[in-house]
Amino acid sequence: MHRLIVVSLILAVALIPHPFSLVPQPATAGPTYTWEPPGNQYVPRTDGRYVVWLDGRGREERTHDHFQIFGADLETGEEFEISEGDHDRLYPDVDQGVAIWAEEDFGCDGCRGDIAGKRLASGEEFVISATENNETRPAVTNGIVVWVEITSTGETLWMKEMFSDDEPVEIASTQAGWEIDLPRADDNKVVWSEFNPVTVNSAEFRLRAYDILTGRYYEVGQGFADDARGLRDDYDIDQNVIAWSVNRQLFLFDLPTETETLLLEGGGCPTIEDGIIFYEDFRYFESERGRIEIWGYDIASGARFHVGGAPGEVHEYANVNNGKIAWQFDPGSGDDIYATTVADVLPTRPQERTADDSDSYRFFDETQHPLETEFLSFWDGSGGLPVFGYPLTSEYGELNPDLGAPLRVQYLERQRFEHHSDLAGTPYEVLIGRLGFTAAERANLLDTTPFHPVNFIQPPEGCLMFGETGHTLCGRFLHYWQASGLEFGDEGVTYRESLALFGLPLSEEFTDPATGYVSQYFERAIFEYHPENDGTEFEVLLRRLGVEELQARGWCTDVSPGCDAPATIQNSNGSVSRRH
Repeated sequence: MHRLIVVSLILAVALIPHPFSLVPQPATAGPTYTWEPPGNQYVPRTDGRYVVWLDGRGREERTHDHFQIFGADLETGEEFEISEGDHDRLYPDVDQGVAIWAEEDFGCDGCRGDIAGKRLASGEEFVISATENNETRPAVTNGIVVWVEITSTGETLWMKEMFSDDEPVEIASTQAGWEIDLPRADDNKVVWSEFNPVTVNSAEFRLRAYDILTGRYYEVGQGFADDARGLRDDYDIDQNVIAWSVNRQLFLFDLPTETETLLLEGGGCPTIEDGIIFYEDFRYFESERGRIEIWGYDIASGARFHVGGAPGEVHEYANVNNGKIAWQFDPGSGDDIYATTVADVLPTRPQERTADDSDSYRFFDETQHPLETEFLSFWDGSGGLPVFGYPLTSEYGELNPDLGAPLRVQYLERQRFEHHSDLAGTPYEVLIGRLGFTAAERANLLDTTPFHPVNFIQPPEGCLMFGETGHTLCGRFLHYWQASGLEFGDEGVTYRESLALFGLPLSEEFTDPATGYVSQYFERAIFEYHPENDGTEFEVLLRRLGVEELQARGWCTDVSPGCDAPATIQNSNGSVSRRH
């Protein structure tokens, strides 16, 4: 059933880091639904309001031998029949409340295949294209339908405005021996694969794209695959980015720069929206008799997180659109359809308590996330709530930008915990992220005057000079830095403990234009002077850098407690505990 491909790529690819610039949109939570009718349900597609799928209940109930099209309203969960009858309906898609599909004998007697549509709100059915040839494999974007026409001399990819009487326009055609597989369309762009079977188990393929508005073509990829149908439909498009996979390798192609990037190994059948790719993960495929899971990949951060899957289950054919995601899953009794919001599959989604609190597990009702094992021990031993705040995510894997390798991480209000397994048994097994540097980089501050080295021959009286970065640390900020640090078992608070908590200074003191506070940036923190708290332990506060990072990704939602408040102003009770 699944697509397993081996390829020799002609295009040269670059490993991460990626060159793309995507602006994520904040996710919004909503209801979750599962539809489990009799028979198998296949290949769901969603436009964010509706989900449609290929339905096999008639085959299961033996009322007929054909696939039908069913759908559901994602606001109410109501399931409904879209099209059924004496002939197969295939390849459903949906956009802006209109479902389309390929159907035998829809528009004329003896038609091998036609393209049909239905307004889901009114129930009105209509013909998009009906000829004596076989028309199949449709896709839709912004009222434009594309489909494949098969004749005795070759195959052609056509497009047409859905409700127009104009003749269709040819996008592409193939020479003898080549076929066109299922197109995918979004934001007035189309991506499709062409393939030429070489043997019963291999094919040459080309992956191509077309901009409907500009008429520009893109050659995305080509090679040889150990599948007679080439890539099949292992590709998707969103805005100006194409995600595609071959040989369990997941790639990105940026249309404006025509740049390709290899993202990861072990993934396939991607779907993409707002900088997040959802893909099929095969890590258990061989060892657990075909088990497939759905995982997410955040392009900007390299974060990978589990979305759906468990032992004995197969989850596949995910589709994401307008903040909703749907996929088919087989819990062992047949394929069903599952749909939810993107917000409900992100690492920031609330978790359920799975154990009683102990030395290795503690659940925080305030944010509905636990800390476990090494991260809990580190949190307890290095300052706890005043230093780090509450956990805001579950644990998951994320690409470390400094190491270029994935690490197990967890975000808290003020920091990111990183587990370095190669340092197990040392004080550095758990480290914290360089979020101060990331914040400065995101705000384009690194080339501004406060970040230029001062290079004093002799630092001013009462200041500490850091030769590594050419910056000084003085006054109340120096006192704060020296009085606080991670717990390495040293007597008092030592330089290395303070350095491990905050890192080196990246700037001098200056009034941050983002907040209006006198601030100083460090590798792992940002100090803020709050004059309204003069004379108290809260006159120097730490920015909630964990919150800022999650907000920048669009991961803070209305179901993410502690993550949705403004992150750059006051941090109530955010002082670092002092150890003497």
